[in-house]
Amino acid sequence: MVALLQPHAFYLDPSANVHTVPDRLDFIYYSFGTMTSLGASGITPVSAEARSISVIEAIVGVLYLAVLISRLVGAYRHPTE
Repeated sequence: MVALLQPHAFYLDPSANVHTVPDRLDFIYYSFGTMTSLGASGITPVSAEARSISVIEAIVGVLYLAVLISRLVGAYRHPTE
């Protein structure tokens, strides 16, 4: 959505990408890289809004994993209890 409102909100590194305009798959790759704290090489948020959304997405990704693991651990009950 940020890229639709601001066409140059993200920069694609020419050495890592064959095209200069990001497409849907580039943003999916970027989102998974951001949420898993892996990072997405070749895609850089340039505008303040794109950077803010990236930070929020990274925090949500880490919190999702923490909540998922805590719910799985909380659901485990020892058979004798």
